[in-house]
Amino acid sequence: MKLSTYLLGVSIAALLAPMAHAQEQTDPGLVEDIVVTAQKRSERLQDVPIAVSAASAAQLENSGIKDLQQLTAIVPGLNVTAALGSFQPSIRGIATSSNVVENPVALYIDGVYLPQQQEGLRDLADAEQITVLKGPQGTLFGRNATAGVIQIATKSPEFQPSAQFNLSYGSYQTIRTNAFVTTGLTDTVAASLSGAYQSQGKGWGESLTTGREENKLYHSYSLRGKLLANLGDATTVTLAGDYLNRRDSGVVYQPYPGTSLVYAGFGPVTNRYDSYNGTGGYTYFRGGGVAMTIDSEFSFAKLVSISSYREGDFGFKFDLTNVAAPILISTAAGKSRTISQEIQLISTASGPIKWVTGAYYFNYRQGYDFFNRDFGTGVNATTGLPYRFSPLQRSANSGYEKSESIAPFAQADWEFLPDTTFTGGLRYTYEKRSLNDGRTQLTNPAGVVLPQTIVPPKSLTFKEFTYRAALNHKFNDDVMVFASYNHGFKSGGFNIATPAAAGYLPEKLDDWEIGLKSQFLDRRLTFNVNGFYYKYKNIQVTQFIGNPPTQIVSNGARAELYGVDIDLIAKVAPGFTLSGGIELIHPEFTSYPGAPFGTNLPTGGVATAPGNAKGQRVPFARKFVGTIAADYMTPFMGGNLALNLTATRSGDYYFEVDNFVRQPAYTMLNAAVKLSDAEDKFSLRFGVTNALNKSIFIRNATLAFGRLVAYGSPPREYTLSLGAKF
Repeated sequence: MKLSTYLLGVSIAALLAPMAHAQEQTDPGLVEDIVVTAQKRSERLQDVPIAVSAASAAQLENSGIKDLQQLTAIVPGLNVTAALGSFQPSIRGIATSSNVVENPVALYIDGVYLPQQQEGLRDLADAEQITVLKGPQGTLFGRNATAGVIQIATKSPEFQPSAQFNLSYGSYQTIRTNAFVTTGLTDTVAASLSGAYQSQGKGWGESLTTGREENKLYHSYSLRGKLLANLGDATTVTLAGDYLNRRDSGVVYQPYPGTSLVYAGFGPVTNRYDSYNGTGGYTYFRGGGVAMTIDSEFSFAKLVSISSYREGDFGFKFDLTNVAAPILISTAAGKSRTISQEIQLISTASGPIKWVTGAYYFNYRQGYDFFNRDFGTGVNATTGLPYRFSPLQRSANSGYEKSESIAPFAQADWEFLPDTTFTGGLRYTYEKRSLNDGRTQLTNPAGVVLPQTIVPPKSLTFKEFTYRAALNHKFNDDVMVFASYNHGFKSGGFNIATPAAAGYLPEKLDDWEIGLKSQFLDRRLTFNVNGFYYKYKNIQVTQFIGNPPTQIVSNGARAELYGVDIDLIAKVAPGFTLSGGIELIHPEFTSYPGAPFGTNLPTGGVATAPGNAKGQRVPFARKFVGTIAADYMTPFMGGNLALNLTATRSGDYYFEVDNFVRQPAYTMLNAAVKLSDAEDKFSLRFGVTNALNKSIFIRNATLAFGRLVAYGSPPREYTLSLGAKF
């Protein structure tokens, strides 16, 4: 605590020094304000006393950000992995690495919460703005926002007809196309339709056993339609529907470099995306939903209602052992269904007090129709004798978890002194989780199916207050300092992939923050800094246990994390902008008795034993990450020439608490050149992503037969794009 206090104090003191040189704003239109809804109302980003990063559609395009996985290139502190077709983000090292557990980073699209992780692997073709809120947002966004929130605002219908189209072709015969059209249907009704399609004609690797292409996206297509109706001068209704269909070749594992496997059959590879799989895999998701948003203006407040229904089905198949004759193959299929309703009442009257209040209802059901693990016989790499990882032929599980929650909330800002505001917020969450239809069935090596075990229904109930207290002071329109305390929680639940296992309890996070938001030199320079200190308790951690192996979530750990976020935007010269950020973080467990520690065996494989992880680094937490983007635009041959260079330096991080499987530090480099006509109606863009062709792990598994990792992050890719706007 002494070190964190010193670090934060020194950082803020040093960064407050330039305030003496702040100039009066002479040209308010020089830099366009960024408007966000981080506190449920539209506000300048510089007026929000929260650590926030925001990116417009133009910034995403300039930096080569095509989907949510690539967002890490421009948002320091955000780390994204993917597992079995699931989107698994972390912010400031807070994460839960499981494809059937809700993330501690809450994902919202147009105000609707998406708990289904498979929906996060999506194209950003119709994104208008992406906002990342760092730190627990339990008051206004509630449960499962302990790490933060990702908000995606998509393009809205307009009455003036317009359209835009993009077509690109790139490495590995990758085709991307997207379109957005909008028009008024009547004087009071407007509609829009957007669509995106992507396919990969060639995989990044291949099976050296069968020749099958690996790491290949077969297709991903999405549709979104919106209908906007103005019901008088004070009320608007927006109806929206969307659909996503995605299928790829599945995950491919390899031995972690420097380790060996118990079994034989995995030979040398020259391409990190190659495999020796004899059995092809896949992951898929099909689903979508509908939503209705009603905005009504009253004399004193705005009433907002957001109603949503979503459903989807998902599945996967993969050979964990990655050999010609599989030793362990996992196959699963499941479904999800979400119903949510949020009511917000947001004050609009001027005065020293601003407030927002409301309530949120959430009903979610997801689970597996089946989750099968099939076991085969291999060859022991040391003895040459037959090797079986499990004495079973099959382990089959199924089960569904239901979550039902209701949460009233309120937050108020009180300017009790000129330019000095106190913020207080409170939310009460009641949630009940239940496990139903849990079944387990085993098949012995002789092929005899044993009697099915029915898991009795289980339930857990959670009642929790989350809250926020903050104080901010504005020295002028361009300089604000703030301090805050936030308490968040992430609800517990059940291990639906292993229904007989015990449930897990909520994790809780207490967050103290101090920060500065500032603009200087007539707003040519934006400089924001935020220091934070976390007390993280009852952490939900994932691990493989048992034989047959099962991944479960359990509790027991405590951690301390503290650090500094810095964001910078500088208008260096006409047409030339520099932007970037740095995050420094100290992330360690302060207590974790009984943590799984693996020891590599000389004959291959891993022996796991309990230990105390105190002092170990929290998985997925990077001690350092920095980004910088340079954008330059100049007139050229009657049109415009735009250049972008985006570089990200990511520190190393670990995947497990024993801190053995490590993603080395790397530099991600993206670059692009774009030619357009004077009105930007037609454009030609050439870009490269991961120009240095860095290797990045996206998933790992540590089992008795070895330490395995998957390289699922894209290699170097070149793309040529054509764009048109009408």
